[in-house]
Amino acid sequence: MLSISDLLQLGGYTAVEYCGGPSMIFRMGRKDIETEGEASNALAVVDAAHENSVIESKINMMGLSP
Repeated sequence: MLSISDLLQLGGYTAVEYCGGPSMIFRMGRKDIETEGEASNALAVVDAAHENSVIESKINMMGLSP
């Protein structure tokens, strides 16, 4: 069965190949987040990573190294 996660990955592979990038082997089997708790945990990780990248870019703009 093709999950939404698999579909997103397939779209990425297709876009890369369409733009002249390398051909990649697509493997199915990713699982979608099933419960609300899992979804909020996944979003917290993404938010933390984004916040860190914003802070790092501000440090770089000031001419400092992390």
